[in-house]
Formats: sequence, structure tokens, C-alpha cells
Amino acid sequence: MAEKTHRRLALPKDTQLELLAELRVRTTGRDHSRERIIQEARIIMSTSAGLINLHADGSFRLSASIPEMLQRLEQRMLGLLEEILNLQGQQLADEWTAQWGWAKSN
Repeated sequence: MAEKTHRRLALPKDTQLELLAELRVRTTGRDHSRERIIQEARIIMSTSAGLINLHADGSFRLSASIPEMLQRLEQRMLGLLEEILNLQGQQLADEWTAQWGWAKSN
């Protein structure tokens, strides 16, 4: 009868498990940040549309300040875009870290 050979399965080390747990927590945090950013962007878009309609109507007495308000909303939207880009950079770095952590064990 043929002899069976057993191959050892490489188990993750404690440091790898800790790294994966940390990366998972960071991913969850980024997900919450993305949701917050999207919600704020929706509010900005809705507010902007309302201001544009008021300005086009011409009957709104603060019509002269509407362009300034729109500019402030635009600046905030650019800030949100910067936040999204930072989150994307963090995600890429974490993906690289996870791959490095697993490659290190092999």
C-alpha cells in the first residue's frame, strides 16, 4: 500500500492576524467616511440646485449673495473630493500592506 505524505499547512502568525484585524478596522472606518462624504455631497448638490433656482427666479431678496454661497459650497465639494482621494490612497496602501504581510509568510 502506498505511503501517505502529509503536507503542513502554513498558519498565519499572530502578527499577521493582528495586521489583518487592523486593516479590517481601517477599512470599516473608510467605509463610514465614504458614506458621510457622499451624504454631505448630496446635501451640497441639493442646496446648490435650490440656490440656483432662487437666483434664476430673481424674486429672492438675497439674490446678490447667492453666487458667494455657491462658491462656498463649491469649495466644500472640492474638500470632499480631496478627502475621497486621501481615502483611496489609504486603501491602496493597506492593500499593498496586506499583500506584503502574506508574501512575507510564504
